[in-house]
Amino acid sequence: MKHILANKDDFSFLKNKEKLLSELSQVVELAKSKDRNPLESITDGPDCFLPDDLLSIASKFGEVYCRPCPSRFTARGEGLSKGFINKPAKFKVEARDRYGQRSIVSGTSVRVMVQDPQHNQLNTKVEETTTGEYLVSYTPTQVGYHFIRITANDHKILNGDSHAVIFNRKDYFSLGVPLKKISKSELRTEPPVSTFRSVCTLPNGNIVFMDAFCLRVVNPSTGNLVHTVGSYGTGSNQFSLPFGMAVNRSGNIFVSDSTMHRISKFSSEGRHIMNFGTQGQRVGMMQCPEGLALLGEERVYVADSGNNRIQYFQQRNGKFQGSFGRKGTNAGQFMSPRDVAVDAKNSRILVSDTGNFRIQALSLDGKPLLQFGNPKGGSVYLSFPFFVTVDEDGFILVTETKSHYISVLTPRGGIVRRLGSQGDAPGQFRTPYGICVSSNKGHVVVTDSTSNCIQIF
Repeated sequence: MKHILANKDDFSFLKNKEKLLSELSQVVELAKSKDRNPLESITDGPDCFLPDDLLSIASKFGEVYCRPCPSRFTARGEGLSKGFINKPAKFKVEARDRYGQRSIVSGTSVRVMVQDPQHNQLNTKVEETTTGEYLVSYTPTQVGYHFIRITANDHKILNGDSHAVIFNRKDYFSLGVPLKKISKSELRTEPPVSTFRSVCTLPNGNIVFMDAFCLRVVNPSTGNLVHTVGSYGTGSNQFSLPFGMAVNRSGNIFVSDSTMHRISKFSSEGRHIMNFGTQGQRVGMMQCPEGLALLGEERVYVADSGNNRIQYFQQRNGKFQGSFGRKGTNAGQFMSPRDVAVDAKNSRILVSDTGNFRIQALSLDGKPLLQFGNPKGGSVYLSFPFFVTVDEDGFILVTETKSHYISVLTPRGGIVRRLGSQGDAPGQFRTPYGICVSSNKGHVVVTDSTSNCIQIF
């Protein structure tokens, strides 16, 4: 009809007169049969629509605009899934009609609720545009999961509920291809590198990793070996089966030896300082000590795996200070704990309770606070948690040696993502083993004891 009128083609108009009148008659009859006025809005609760048959005929006379349908509204944008502290997180809500098409009819009341991890509501800003979009922004002040609910005219929209993970410094969603990968073949030294186990970073940025019977210090920029600490043996500065490692702010290196049942302390240059610990079950004695963690320059926590407990000693002289835990499955009990980490931001420690397939969070003196991961699956399932570390914001990273990936968790234990898959390519793992977060640059450093490499993310 638009074409006919625009060209003032009287012959075409007369030719199509009967057809046009017939179709207009159908519109009127359909409206009457449905007790509808075609010029009025049609509303059924939250869904606003024309019947399909009426829409089909009405569309022949031009573009049909339907009122917004709240249950068909959608939201999209980065702010729905992640954000950073003290920076506006943004996303859009798109108005759509019953048919899923964009609607530009204004007047819908869009509301957005955002809750932080403590269930406090944040201020949100919603701005309606002339194109059927609503621009939403909020400014988080805490790390962790934030719950978002979006409604239109008090009805939840199509993807109305979501969770955004708020970071402070590092965006774990962006991790994928490593910044650098250092393989065994690149480290030419005598004796040659045998394997890659636990790993830490020194205050100067160098990486120190555990070989089979010694420590290796590597410059991450060049990938070159700086020096080696220790050797195989039972002497005071030797190792029989070194396992865990931790470095304090002064650069002193603490190493656990599982078959010597002791802890050794070295300077950052590799000078032996002292040993402490003897084999046994009494407090202060050890049975296969494994993971280590440091509280400032005061305590050194030891995962006393063979005794199913955590013990802590003075860093300065190795004097015993305290012990907690015993064999079991309840909170505060352990089954072969493999590693321990200090979460300084939240004044707690985290224990990789491997035999119970979980991570436990406890106070600095051993009071159970929280646990996550279980052998039955679910969103927080941990298949075989091994080494654990914590970044400056309390995010938890766990190597899962049997699943070939790294689990990144929020401070409350929610899954942020799984990093990696099985393989030898950059960003993949065979047996992810040691893990740490460098204090100077925030890089995630992971060793792989099967692929024999270090990957830096």
